[in-house]
Amino acid sequence: MILRLLFPHLRRGKPGKWFASYVLKLYGYLFIGGPKVDDLPKQAPIEVRERIVRTWFDHHEDRLPEKRMVKWEVGQLKAAQLRDEEEKWAAVRAFLYSACLVLALYGLGAGVNKAASGIEARWAKHKAEVAAEEAREYAAKRDTLMKQWAADIAGYSAQKCIDEVSDLRDRKTDQKRDRYTALQQGCADKRADIEKVAKTWSLDDCTKAGVQLNKQLDDGGSHTWVDELIFRNHCYPTYGAELEARLK
Repeated sequence: MILRLLFPHLRRGKPGKWFASYVLKLYGYLFIGGPKVDDLPKQAPIEVRERIVRTWFDHHEDRLPEKRMVKWEVGQLKAAQLRDEEEKWAAVRAFLYSACLVLALYGLGAGVNKAASGIEARWAKHKAEVAAEEAREYAAKRDTLMKQWAADIAGYSAQKCIDEVSDLRDRKTDQKRDRYTALQQGCADKRADIEKVAKTWSLDDCTKAGVQLNKQLDDGGSHTWVDELIFRNHCYPTYGAELEARLK
């Protein structure tokens, strides 16, 4: 049973159509092209010639009729000659079709790449224009904002200073840099209280804050003066190697 599944030619009786016949037929019609009924010897009956044309590219066993037919054999002699002539051009057609396909794909890829480059350039230009407009708007109200920030920060608690400064690890705009400076000045008298808050942090608290810090640094952020107070003065001196192992 297993041998008959693996080797169809061992099956008894007339086997079904081989998979090779489907592959050969697809390849043949694509690269070679089959004959017409009138190309075969006229001494063979029409049904014989039609069968030869229909099974032209089939596997050899799938071309054989169920019983011997002399006229079919004569037709096959002529068919063999036609195949010899047609197969000479098979490699040429395969090369030409493949070359056309490669050129088409190359052209399509070049067009997509050019379009993508154009989109990226327009998007970069748009972002630059938006950033420039935001910078102009901020410059017009900078003095007012600085005064307002100074008044607000004066009432911040130590924990509020920690939260606000930690949100400014990304300081790529003038507005964020100015606010960071305002917080550094306004929270200067809270440094001792910030260190007291840091001393209440457990290993889990330091780990959670450290993971967030590393992620922001990987995204292009920078350390803050609050990070120095918390991590350098408390987390690492207190938990040392265990904290480092967690943050790797």
